[in-house]
Formats: sequence, C-alpha cells, structure tokens
Amino acid sequence: MMLKFPETIEPRSIYQLVEALLECDCLKTPAARDQVIGNLPTAISAKITRFPNAKQDVMGLVNTCRQFDEGMQQLYEAIKFFEDETSLPWRNLHTVTQQILSAVKSIERLDALGAILSGGALPASTLDQVRRGLEDEKRRHGQNGESRAQSGYLDEVMHHINFTRLEDFLRHGEQHYTRDGFAALCVVQQSDAMGGRWGLKRIQSWLKTEGKQPKEVDIRPIDREVMDPLMIVNRLVTAFEVDSGELMLKGIPALTKKICGTFHRDRRILITIPSCEEFSEDTWHWLLQEFWCSLLKEFRQSENCFRVRLLIVLQTDLPLDSNTIVAHCCDAEAATFNQARLARLPLDHWTEEELLIWLTDYWGENRTLEDLKELARKIFLASNQGQPSLIYSQCQKRLVREVR
Repeated sequence: MMLKFPETIEPRSIYQLVEALLECDCLKTPAARDQVIGNLPTAISAKITRFPNAKQDVMGLVNTCRQFDEGMQQLYEAIKFFEDETSLPWRNLHTVTQQILSAVKSIERLDALGAILSGGALPASTLDQVRRGLEDEKRRHGQNGESRAQSGYLDEVMHHINFTRLEDFLRHGEQHYTRDGFAALCVVQQSDAMGGRWGLKRIQSWLKTEGKQPKEVDIRPIDREVMDPLMIVNRLVTAFEVDSGELMLKGIPALTKKICGTFHRDRRILITIPSCEEFSEDTWHWLLQEFWCSLLKEFRQSENCFRVRLLIVLQTDLPLDSNTIVAHCCDAEAATFNQARLARLPLDHWTEEELLIWLTDYWGENRTLEDLKELARKIFLASNQGQPSLIYSQCQKRLVREVR
C-alpha cells in the first residue's frame, strides 16, 4: 500500500504519528535519525531541517517527506530496514498509520456524500439513501454528537497537566535505587475526583523503556467477587503462571519468588488494584504484613533486580482511615519514603497557570493567547479551584464538542 497523507490532515494526527515514530529505536537519538535520513533519496534528505529537540526533529522529517509523492512510503521503507517488524514499536506505528488513513478516507467519503446531498438533483428516495449513508459515516467517524476522535485525544493528553509531586516520587525511585531496583507499594486516595487514572498513566509512561511496554496486571472483582486474599492470589497466579503444586507446598513465598523470577524478561512491572476500599481489615493486614513483606524480601535477594521497577498501585475513591493502614503508611516524599511501607501518592488540584500551559500546548491551534487565557479562566472557575475530575468535565464540554 502506498502511504500518502493529504495536506488537509489534522495536526493532532501528525502529533500521534510523531509520538509513534519516536518509540522506534531507529529514531530515538540524533545519530540514529541520521542513519534513517541517510537512507532517504537525496532530493528529500537535502530539504530536511534538523532540530535539537527530538519531537521537532521528527516532525520536520515527517513534514518534509509529506512534500513528496512517495516521501512517506520511502520514510517507512527506511524505518522498516532498521526496525524489527515484530517489535511493539513497529506494530504500534502500523496501527497509528492505519487509523490516520482510515480517518482520512472517512472524511473524504463524508465530503463526497455531502456534495451529492447538497446538489439536490437526485430523486427523493435516492436522497434518503444518501442521507443515511452520510449519517453512517458520521457515526463511524465520531461526528454524531460528541466527536469520539477528539474525546480520545482529550484522554490521551490529560495526564500532561500536572502530577509534579508524583513525578518527584518517581524521580526519587530512579535516582536512589539505580542498582538495587525500585519496588514500591502505593495508594492513591480520592482517585476519581483527583485524577487517579491520569496519574496512573504517568506511571505507565515512566515504566516504559526503549519502546517496551511494562507488564501490567489489573486486579479487579468480576461478577460480585469478594476482594480478599484468595482473589488477589488467584489473579497473580494466573498472570505469572505459578505452579499450583508449588503454591500449595510453599504458600505465598512460591508466588513472590515466581514474580521476581520473571525479572530477566519483565524488568518493568505494574500491578494495579482499583477498588481497594472494599478490603476488609484482614485483607489489608494480609496485603501489608504478609504479601508485600514476602515480595520485598524476595525482591531484595534477587540477582536480577538491577534496574528493575516494580510498582503495586492501590486506588480508592474514598479516604482510608483504618488504623491498620494509617500505621503502615508513609508519604511519598524522599525524606519519609520507606520501601517497606504503603506510600501515599499525592495528587493535587491543578492551578490555572498549569491549565493555561496545557491548553496552549495541546489545544492552541487557531487560538490567540487571550483566547486561551479566557478559556483557562472559565474552566478553572467552574472546577472548584482546579479539581481534576471537574476540569475534565469542563474540557469535554468546551473542547471535545466544539467544531474544530
């Protein structure tokens, strides 16, 4: 298939393409990009302007290739030469490209159907058929009511607003556990109101390394399951392929040893439990005193924990005031963080200035600075002084549903 993106392609599609390209090993560093550019025809490579910033550099590469009829195809062929076609970055690039091309085709069909419909020279029955076709295309492309494409874009970029204190915690783990590996048991309270899902996305981004996705295990109840130790163990046994005989013989140490035994393959692991407010006191005691202590002991003894990152993140929409929890908690700040304890991940209200910076970076096309300041002010005033969930609701009303 010949790759050719039209001039009218939306900027956000180009942004998504650039992000996908940057995950490829052959475009991560200036030297690697030099090699790719060196494999392009001279007519293209001679026109490419280079930038020190990686995103700007790849954006310039894409924009130059788009100026030539076969430019994007030749860029993909050059990347394909260096990148393993079975790798996750290449497959992700292929998926993003197909989504963009599919959206472009949908828009072209919408324009064609609209032109036929506006002509008014067809019989009524045919016009009805064309109208139905137009509505079908609108639904497929997300233009019926709320634009699904823009809603997806909003969810993709929400986590870039704030989370500076969360970043400080992750940076502490990166700097102080370079050789020993970093393991942390964390809790996010008032998760729904304070943007816990976007904080989790920040953690997921941090766990990515060299284009590789972390191993993720999501533990949540199904069909009225009880959130007890048995349910948690069953999920982990399945996820880490623990031998049932070993588990019966040795108990929890068999499970924690198996988890740590995967470090040669999975050096980034994220385990999430999104409804921990359903824990009983006995479940909390088991998790904190038995499971986590056993896992941390095995982690510290592992010969393969160099540069390993293992995070368990508990999420609750409620404040946790159990004596068992409070006694086991520590704050995530470097001065008080204790690897053996439950670290409270701080999520803050977002400031108007942070909101303005984010709007400028991700929604700034065709808006003046004054427009952006006014938009930030309105969203902030309607969000109870920057409560993340309310900001998201306001963004859905003011950004996603607008005609862009």
